[in-house]
Amino acid sequence: MTTIPDQIFNLPKLRLLSLAINQLNSLPNNTSGATSLNTLWLRDNLFTGTVPAAVFELPALAEVDLSENGFTDLPSNIASALKLKESNFGHQ
Repeated sequence: MTTIPDQIFNLPKLRLLSLAINQLNSLPNNTSGATSLNTLWLRDNLFTGTVPAAVFELPALAEVDLSENGFTDLPSNIASALKLKESNFGHQ
């Protein structure tokens, strides 16, 4: 699997999504249905470029781990993630 199915982000009661250590390289553009998702772990996948803006449109997002990917930039809407308390974007 290289993409996350759109349906995952249509689960309003989903609170934690851990898809670390896979071969993912893209996220859906619309994550607005995951209104309770507060923890997103996508560590150690194949993402590159700018972190998708959709990540920071999750209204309940408090923790995100996107480390060990090939991200090179953060989107301008990162400041809109008001509940974000913990983030990891590191890459060795």
